[in-house]
Amino acid sequence: MQVMNQLFLFGTLSLLISTGVVSLRAQAIYDNGPPDQQGGWEMTHWLEADDFTLGETTRLEGIKFWDAEINGFFEGTIVWQIYSDTGDNGPGTMLASGTSTNLNHAATGLSIFGAFKEFVTTFDIAPVSLPAGTYWLALHNGPLSNTETQNMFWGTTANLGGSPSYAKIAPFQGPWTSNAFAGSRPDLAFQINGAVAPRVTAFTTSNGGASRLRFTTTAGRNYCVEYKNDLLDSPWTPIEGAESIPGTGSEIEVPDPDPNVATRPSRFYRVKLL
Repeated sequence: MQVMNQLFLFGTLSLLISTGVVSLRAQAIYDNGPPDQQGGWEMTHWLEADDFTLGETTRLEGIKFWDAEINGFFEGTIVWQIYSDTGDNGPGTMLASGTSTNLNHAATGLSIFGAFKEFVTTFDIAPVSLPAGTYWLALHNGPLSNTETQNMFWGTTANLGGSPSYAKIAPFQGPWTSNAFAGSRPDLAFQINGAVAPRVTAFTTSNGGASRLRFTTTAGRNYCVEYKNDLLDSPWTPIEGAESIPGTGSEIEVPDPDPNVATRPSRFYRVKLL
């Protein structure tokens, strides 16, 4: 018998690109929709997951989601997991996981069906860089060892998009179960915060051999342009004057001031998001 998830109804020069590590900044790079105050899916005895899509290489840095709960049932931490997509509308292989840091859990002031209060939670995650594609975010109230049925429900959204949410019952070793069935509200309210990776759009050299690198930026972010003359060299060396470049939201061009660059057999560059 299938166990039903608890539903609360309501050239010589080569180029490389890499990203660095930073703490959370409140910049949504994916939004699955706001809460509709109409339902939720239990997230303590169950591990709840919903899909999200990235249009280009992106670094995930934090999560924001809404829940409905009775006071005292929030465990104080959230376990998060990122999965690949199976290709047939379900979570696949786990790619990253961790426990929330810098967590903020605040009441919105809304009450749902009397005793249930709506909360919004934001927290940092260990940064995860992913190429364009579809993935799944899974959340659990407290450590995975906490598997008692409790009154905390990941809130639903009316913004139906992608695939319906899925769930896995404790001890979270079995198959995923779809939350889509007659009368259910299967999509979950959440945002993912992070930054789009810089993308090199042009690389030019002058007659004298000087090189210039152009790349995309995001306002409010800083970037570092680094080089190696051989990929076996360690470590990467920042280009003089390009140790920390403020992003503008537009493309930025950075010259390599090394006067001897034209005489070198090769030089490799990377743009790092700080």
